[in-house]
This record gives sequence, C-alpha cells and structure tokens, in this order.
Amino acid sequence: MEQTLRTKRLIALIVLVLGTITVNLAQRTVPGSRIVQLKQNTSPYQWFQAENVEIEQLSANANVWEIQFTDESSAERWEWSNDVLLVQKNHILTKRAIPNDPRYTEQWQHNATPANAPISGVLDGDVGAEEAWDITTGGELPISGDDIVVCILDDGLPLNHPDLQGNLWVNTDEIPNNGIDDDNNGYVDDYQGWNTYSNNDAIDDPATAIKTHGVRVAGMVGAIGNNGEGIAGVNWDVKLMIVVADGDESDAIAGYDYPLTLRKRYNETNGAEGAFVVATNASWGVDFGMPSDAPIWCALYDSLGKAGIINTAATANANINVDVSGDLPTTCPSDFLISVTNSNVLGEKVNGAAYGSESIDLSAPGESVLTTSIVGYASDRGTSFAAPMVAGAVALCYSDICAEMEQGRFTYPDSVALLMKRAILTEVKAQSTQAGLTVTGGSLWLPGALTGTEKACWTYTSTEEISDRLFDYSIYPNPGVDILTIQSNEGVEFSVFNTMGQLVTSGTLQSDLHTISSFNWETGIYLVQLSSDKGTEVLKWVKY
Repeated sequence: MEQTLRTKRLIALIVLVLGTITVNLAQRTVPGSRIVQLKQNTSPYQWFQAENVEIEQLSANANVWEIQFTDESSAERWEWSNDVLLVQKNHILTKRAIPNDPRYTEQWQHNATPANAPISGVLDGDVGAEEAWDITTGGELPISGDDIVVCILDDGLPLNHPDLQGNLWVNTDEIPNNGIDDDNNGYVDDYQGWNTYSNNDAIDDPATAIKTHGVRVAGMVGAIGNNGEGIAGVNWDVKLMIVVADGDESDAIAGYDYPLTLRKRYNETNGAEGAFVVATNASWGVDFGMPSDAPIWCALYDSLGKAGIINTAATANANINVDVSGDLPTTCPSDFLISVTNSNVLGEKVNGAAYGSESIDLSAPGESVLTTSIVGYASDRGTSFAAPMVAGAVALCYSDICAEMEQGRFTYPDSVALLMKRAILTEVKAQSTQAGLTVTGGSLWLPGALTGTEKACWTYTSTEEISDRLFDYSIYPNPGVDILTIQSNEGVEFSVFNTMGQLVTSGTLQSDLHTISSFNWETGIYLVQLSSDKGTEVLKWVKY
C-alpha cells in the first residue's frame, strides 16, 4: 500500500509539472548555425574541404564548435559523422531587463524602510543585508586570502565606473596587449576578462560591448561598499570577472568556457594560477526554451559545477509557469544551477515574472532596485537584477567558510559548491504569497545563508565527509541520448517514470554504476526515483 500511494503521488506530480510538456512556442535561432560537440581530439575542419562554412571553437574543455552554414537549408541537409556527440540549433538570447527610469535615493533591496519603499505595505522583501554585513561584507577567503570571483556574462561595462572599478577582476598572470598568451590558458591578452565577439579582453569595446545592461547587473553583485560613492552591492569587496557574451547561444557557450578554464587552472595548481570563480550570472535566456532543445548548453552547468562553480540565472519576465511553458536556461536540469525569479519590497513575486515549483528555486529583489548604470546610477526592474543578488550571496558565503571547507575547494570543489547552494536554498525567508510558485517558496535571506554556511561547517569536519554525504547518488549525462547512468556509493532502488506517470523501468543498484539503455524511449523529460535507507529522492532527466 505504501509503495502504491508513493507511486500515485509521483504520478500526480508528473501530471502537474509535465502535463503540457509538448508546448514549444517559437524561439529565435541563428539561421544556418549549428552548435556541435565532438569526441575529444576530433576537429570539424576535415569535413568541410569543399563547403562554404565558418567554423569557430566555443569550448576547448568540452570540444564544442559553432558551424555557420550559408543558410538554414544547407545546415539541415548536412549529414554528421560518428565523431559527432551532440548537435543543436543556436538559440538567440534575450536580456531579462525591463528598463525603468525613476531613481531612488536608497536601496530597499538591502534594508526596506517606509522612506525607500516604492510601494506601501508590510515591508518583508529585503535580503537582510545589514544583519549579514555584521558578519561579513565579502572579500577574500578567510585562510588563504585568495580573491573570491563572480563571473558576469553580459554586454560588458565601462572600466572607469567609480563604484565598480576597484572590484573588477584582472588576470595578473597575463601581460596586457603584447599579443602573447602569457599564462598559456588558450586566451591571448585576457587581462580585463574576455569578449567573445572580438576575441580579446575589450569588455568596454564600443563596437561590441553595449555596456548598459551588464553595468547594472554588476552593481547588484559588487558595487563597492563603504567607499563614499553611490551605492553598495551584496558584496562590498568581490572580484567581478566580466565576459561579454549576450547575443546567441554560441556566445553563451563560449562565454561560460572562460570562467571554467580559469577555475580549472586554479584547481589544478592549488591556487597558484587561474581564478577562484565561485559563481557565474546570466541575466538573459530563451523564452519558452526546452532543455531537450539545448542539451549542450544545459550540460555545461554540470561541467562548471564539477569545477566548483554555482551558476545563477534569471527566469523570464512573463507571468508564466516555466515547468509547463519552458525557459532556458532556468529549466536546465543541473544541480549546479540556481534559477531565480523577481520579488518586490513586500516579498511578493512580481506579476510580470515567471515561476515554477520544479524549476525556479527562489526569488530575490529585482523590482525598482537602485544599481549602477553607465551614467552613474539608475533604478531598474526585472529578473535580470534578482539573479545577480543570488550570485553575490554565493560569494558572500564563501567569505565566511571554515578551514575544512576552504581546503575542500581543491579536493572536492563540486561538493563545497553544493554546500553553498544548500546554505542559500534551505535558509530562505519563507513567503506565504510564493508558496507553490518556487522550489523553496521563499526569497533570498542573507543572514540565513550565512547561518547555513556555518551549519555546514559544524556538520562536516572533513572534505571526505562532504563528498560522502552529498554524493550518495547522481544521474548523468543530463540531458542524454541513448544511455542513462546512475551512480551511487551504496545500494539504491531506482524507478523511471515518463511524462504520463507510467513506469518505464526499475531495478536495484548494488555497484557504483548502473547503465540503462534509453535508446527506444521517447524524447522528453523523465523522473528518476531513487530510494535507499536514507530516504527517497526524485530527479529530473531529459532525453533528447
């Protein structure tokens, strides 16, 4: 009877979340462009001796390339070889900002008062920054003193903004403008960051960097605090790595590869080279996009997470349920992605912001918030400005970690990253008006996030324990094509259900790995139920 009831509940959940999964509204793509992931040590140039195509490598880590054909029909006719792992169209990204000109003299998102609240009512929507800042205002790692870095993938920013300039990350291993890859990381002259359009570090290039959106996003994360200038970000002192990447999906993939490369180098050299990137933020996406349409993009978040990077993303500026209607990247099924919607000074989800009890993790302030702008400061609104609040919170937590967790950034970077995510999501401020709209039903609460970080330090006294407790079971690749692999450190029973709530397969895993053939399964989303003596967990898996 217990198993029957559990199955019925699971089927009800599937029907509720995935009942209209076939909805796939129009998405803009780059004509003739394909994003291709190849087997390692394979190059696409061998196939195009007589073809009029443009080829660009987007990710050296994942061996991902963009192939630009002359038109869409040429791309559709092309036949790929067995060396091709994945192929997808190149979706055009849209920013998640809604411009709003009015200015406010104070930032309610940090500490809401009747004087700075844009609307009246019970002011319950701020993040409790002043209480959190009594503990830490950001800065370096407590023991090693290494810089904590947040990567902002957007449209660039001006280098001389007085409230951002001192917090901008620079690659000290690179000599600027000498035409040499001094640190041998695959990027030439990447001193100020990276521009995926001009293939240099011109993050303020007037020809390729618009700078009006990225500068506002950056201020939410790390406008310098206590400097007598303008405003303060979530972090008073954090390094902002700027990557210009906001046009289409190929730009996104190329953009993400830069912080991944720098963090992997940091891990491999025990901090001697690279950068300690703990979070990325993307305040753009594809409205109504489905993970099954973007498997390469979605899979990147697991790669970033394996290196120790948590990724925040802004959901759509539309009052839609993304669990049903779709959205990219906020519905990508990665444990290392935090999807964020927009809330106001009362702690309510904004009417013009998306939601989803399965995909959107929490809300954060993004309605009429004061931030930096290209001409000084401006009030703005949209999910674009909610997501970077959470990215800033990830970095703030890292500035208050214990010695064991700090050491774990080298040996178990993915585990420590998930601890930071857990600290934020388990210690949100509960909001009754958001119940059922997000995974947590709450909004970002900085004092709670720091408390969650402290709890993690009390509970886990070694990096080995961090790894064991977090990684009892996992599934990959996600999304996948023909194979679903379950990994576990202990015996676990598994059941896989389709979107109709029907049992597709089940069994018991006794060893480390269990491989399931999904060759004959329909394309779509599946729920994988894993059970052990520690409890039951349901994970989402995408077949494309």
